[in-house]
Amino acid sequence: MKISDSQHLLTKIESIKKENPLDLSVDEDLAVGVMNLISIEEHLFFTIEKTGHSKYLELLNDVRKLRIEAFKRLVENPDGEGWCIGKHLLAASMRFMEVGTKNLKNGRKEDAKAFFDQGFALFSMFWQVRSGDEKIPSRESRFKVLENSPKQSDLATAVSWVKEKLNCCRE
Repeated sequence: MKISDSQHLLTKIESIKKENPLDLSVDEDLAVGVMNLISIEEHLFFTIEKTGHSKYLELLNDVRKLRIEAFKRLVENPDGEGWCIGKHLLAASMRFMEVGTKNLKNGRKEDAKAFFDQGFALFSMFWQVRSGDEKIPSRESRFKVLENSPKQSDLATAVSWVKEKLNCCRE
């Protein structure tokens, strides 16, 4: 690559960054981490109940504390019950992904796809609740650009926004 070509590439990258300054890749990774911590909490609860061993209580409490601290980085100033709504959206998303994976393993690809889609929709709703109207454009503003497009539901808008903006592979 020539110096002028690499300089052009760097200029192009900087212009893309300016056009799309929102980089949620770290937050997306953190959200998946929080989802896994919620899942660990659930498993510890069931382990305590199924085994009767209270030795897991302290571990459950430690995992919960870690999840709360991590979640604070994702949901800084929750509106109303935004904290709990966000937590439950991520938890439900994780469970739907798990059910989808189990269906896929058992050869039920259509069921797996349906659960994956629903899990991603729940994950997208988390981002919509988290960011309010600041980062996800309203349905109306999105369709001013696409005047002849049919109206989408808020959920479809959130899903398409997340697909477009969240990229965990961005370095």
